[in-house]
Amino acid sequence: MKMFSVMRRRDDLPTMTVPLVILLTAAIAVLTAAAGQLASDAVGVIASLPFLALASCLYALIILLWRKFASLLVTPLSFTAMLLSGSAMFTAVTVTLSLLFTSYVFAVSLIAREPKFQRLGSLSIAAAVCLLLTIVAYAGFHAPSYEAFASLCMDGLASLLGTAYGMVPTESYIREAARNILVLTPSYLAVVSLALAWFTETMAKSMFRLLGCSDLFIGITHRITLPLPYAVIYITVFFLVLMTIPEQAPFLYTMLNSLMIAMMLPCASVGLSVILRKIRVRMYYASQKRALTSLLMVMAFAAMGIPNAVLVLSVAGAYFVIADFLRKRRKQREKEKREWE
Repeated sequence: MKMFSVMRRRDDLPTMTVPLVILLTAAIAVLTAAAGQLASDAVGVIASLPFLALASCLYALIILLWRKFASLLVTPLSFTAMLLSGSAMFTAVTVTLSLLFTSYVFAVSLIAREPKFQRLGSLSIAAAVCLLLTIVAYAGFHAPSYEAFASLCMDGLASLLGTAYGMVPTESYIREAARNILVLTPSYLAVVSLALAWFTETMAKSMFRLLGCSDLFIGITHRITLPLPYAVIYITVFFLVLMTIPEQAPFLYTMLNSLMIAMMLPCASVGLSVILRKIRVRMYYASQKRALTSLLMVMAFAAMGIPNAVLVLSVAGAYFVIADFLRKRRKQREKEKREWE
């Protein structure tokens, strides 16, 4: 079964040494303990997510490169480290179970050499499931009903926004802003999950390069791997959002806007990579092309603002995917026409 493929003996793949396993296990224990210390409030939970993503990356490497059921002992060891560091029982349980699930899913995806989009999709879905179940469990322990939990979230978010804004906005404005954020929670959850998956993937690539085995698990390519239906759906939703008036159809606008936000990051990633590649091709004779293009992109983000820049890149990414498909289709037709003649 594919689920247990990562635990099979493979003579064609490198095997992690025991000292390296111990070192990575210790690093995971430190990262999870630090995340548990941070996760005392909403801001701390957000700050702890990069630590958990890095721990998930290291755990997946142990599962992938050691390929023994003993690798799963990292879970109770990290749980013990969190309790010894003073983390709450709820935090320790949710973090260690989420770490085990996301790491195992990522390791199975890597050993199957899935395409990048599929690999990031499975990892982001795993992260979203863990985040959603954690929120549901937290609600079950801290609120007697859904209405009480929604009220609790509204009060907490309004207090956080009031602290961030200061004394300028009115209380009604702050409550309205908090309500808008809560309505878009599913889309923000998807964005956070995708961002965590991308960060974990980036860290895994760095570790593979360090260990000298990146080509064994991740196919390096400059081709656009984002599926055409995804790009078509995104660009359709984008234009529907532009044509929908929020005051006349608030529910439809909220639903379309949530879907657009949830699908935005993969398209923006394609747009960013293709634009950087095109700029570097035009700067063929320039030195330090990577640094210069990165500086240009940072300046563009600063001038436009991060939300606007991501939106523009996502539309550009969807256009590149559709244009690449049409170009390949045209070349295929021309080739078939020449063969027929």
